[in-house]
Amino acid sequence: MRDIENYAMPYITALMRGDRIILEPAHHYAVAAFLSLVAVRIDISNGTAHAVPPTDYQTLIRRREPGPSWKIWMKYVEGPGDDYAYRHFPMALKSFPIGKFETLSAAEIAAGPDDTNTQVTTIVVGRLCARIFSSTVYDDFVR
Repeated sequence: MRDIENYAMPYITALMRGDRIILEPAHHYAVAAFLSLVAVRIDISNGTAHAVPPTDYQTLIRRREPGPSWKIWMKYVEGPGDDYAYRHFPMALKSFPIGKFETLSAAEIAAGPDDTNTQVTTIVVGRLCARIFSSTVYDDFVR
């Protein structure tokens, strides 16, 4: 994993400082892999619900890039530039055919930590804000 960090660090550092830089496609992948790695580490450290499946982690290790269900957005943020914060939201998403939801019992709708299949992690470091989304059921909702 250190190679992911080392390759991305010049770009991540520049983004954290708020430098104006042009990211070539290879740099986008480097930054995406790094941010995915951070989100995976946060997910692993989460005590109860783990939204990132082992297959996504293995893809990151093998291919040095996030899996196909990962989406990452970045933006420049104003402020003192020395702040950092993160929030991690593991959740369970379920899709139901139209009209069926009303007929289900609360037990059929309910989800617990073992049903977690989606995560959103927001990281703010310096001038960089990144929103990292992954889901094993994303395709169930995209039509």
